[in-house]
Amino acid sequence: MLVVLIIAILFILYFSSWSSHTRHASSKHREQIIGADGEREAFDTLLELKEPGRILTNLYLPTQNGSTTEVDLIWICKRGIFVLEVKHFSGWIFGNERNQHWTQVLKGGRKNRFYNPIWQNKAHIAALRSLLYPTFMGKYFNVVVFSDHCTLKDVSYHSDRTMVVQQEELADYLCMMVDSLPSIISEQRIDAIASLLMQYKDTPQQVHHDHIQSINQRYKGY
Repeated sequence: MLVVLIIAILFILYFSSWSSHTRHASSKHREQIIGADGEREAFDTLLELKEPGRILTNLYLPTQNGSTTEVDLIWICKRGIFVLEVKHFSGWIFGNERNQHWTQVLKGGRKNRFYNPIWQNKAHIAALRSLLYPTFMGKYFNVVVFSDHCTLKDVSYHSDRTMVVQQEELADYLCMMVDSLPSIISEQRIDAIASLLMQYKDTPQQVHHDHIQSINQRYKGY
């Protein structure tokens, strides 16, 4: 009888652990899918623009401290280089460019803090600027795109060539900006920049693993 009881307890503990692991894995997989959907929507918006250019996705760029930074989307056109950071969030969003953390408020009042996406994208631009110098010394644009499933309740920023928009506004904002800017990059230079960056597209698994570890350490406790 005692043996049966011990086996039953071990079975319950194993099943509980397996269920917890499965739920966690499913949750992480869902987050990846949701994030990919958000980037796909932004990518499709860029494809629909009449302005010719090159679109690059998910690049792992080296940084000065020896780690890597992942860039969601880069649009290289005659007006400059637009760097997009996509946030597929729901709920209310509160944030100020001067603050290190922004806040997401979900239904029921639950709050989540997340790293300032403008700062996050500035790091992407810094990596690009360092990598492309002196090939490109023109203008970079910091574009943060939030999902239409959220509400930008109180978001403020002041820097030039910076915009925080929702997906449904992205095309209008980009068209307005492009129409107001002169052409500074030739088609040949666009192709040269894209070719240079494409080598950071197919990232080895170890680089991806190291990148995730770096993020976990950097934002530990947020």
